[in-house]
Amino acid sequence: YKKVNVPFEITMPEPAVSITVSVVGDCTLGTDEHFNYARSLNAYYEKYGGAYFLKNVKSIFETDDFTIANLEGTFTDSTSRVDKTYAFKGPAKFVDILTSSSVEAVTLANNHSRDYGPKSLTDTKTTLDSAGVIHFGYEETSLVDVKGVKIGLIGIYELIDHTGRAQQVKEHIAKVKSEGAEVIIVIFHWGIERDA
Repeated sequence: YKKVNVPFEITMPEPAVSITVSVVGDCTLGTDEHFNYARSLNAYYEKYGGAYFLKNVKSIFETDDFTIANLEGTFTDSTSRVDKTYAFKGPAKFVDILTSSSVEAVTLANNHSRDYGPKSLTDTKTTLDSAGVIHFGYEETSLVDVKGVKIGLIGIYELIDHTGRAQQVKEHIAKVKSEGAEVIIVIFHWGIERDA
C-alpha cells in the first residue's frame, strides 16, 4: 500500500447575497415661503430637531442595507424663487433629517429640484456631498457598492413626455452597466402636481 497525494480543486458556487433596499417617496425637507410658518416643517425642525421627522421609520432604515429617498425640494439660501405655485427650500442643516435616519441616497429627478433656479440644485448637491449622501437623477447616475454588489442608480423625471424618456432610460442603463453595475435601480418621478 502506497499513499499518494493527488491535488484537486473543488469549485463551489458563491453564496447568494441578500440585499434589502428601502425606497421612500417624496421628502420635502423645507417649506414654501407662502405657507403658514407656524405649521411648517421649518418650525417643527426648530422645535424638535432633524431626527424628529423620520423617527418612526429610522429602525427600518438602519436595519436595511440601503435607503433611497426622493428629495423633493432644495437645500439653498437663494431668494431667486421660480415663478410656480409651490417652491420648496430648506437650509443646508436640514440634511441631517436624512443623515440622522440612515438615508444613504436621494434622487433629485423631480419637479422641485430647481425651485430656486439652477443654483439651488447646485447648492443641494454641495450640501449632500458634504453630508456623505449619494445623489443621482436627470443626467447624473451613481454606482454604489452594497455588500460587495455594485448597484447602479438612475433617476428619471417624466412629466408629460411619457415614452419620450425611453431613450434616456436605455442610455443610463447602458452607462451604469458599462461601469460595472450588477443590479440597476431606476426611480421614476412623474405626474402633474395635484392632478389625480
